[in-house]
Amino acid sequence: QGCATTDFAKEASLIEALSLWNVQAPRVYCCAFHLATLEAEKSVRKLKRKPCCKDFIGAVSGQCERCGALAEVDHNDPGGGFCHLCGTVTLKSLKEVLAL
Repeated sequence: QGCATTDFAKEASLIEALSLWNVQAPRVYCCAFHLATLEAEKSVRKLKRKPCCKDFIGAVSGQCERCGALAEVDHNDPGGGFCHLCGTVTLKSLKEVLAL
């Protein structure tokens, strides 16, 4: 089933997503990073109440051998492409990872 996504990759992908958010700031707050994490917590609480989603992962075709992040394999690249989170230049096809 492949390797589990590392904590590094989880945190990096969350930070990447949070950096795209423009959130309403209260009068007093310590920094934009912690403000965004507070908003993320609110969003996660709402998402947890939604019904199950069988097709959650979608059309992802590969996984980084180093950090475990899921990604799209570049079939024109003999190495499969590179991971946008950790920079590893080899992505394994999910067919290889899952031994299908």
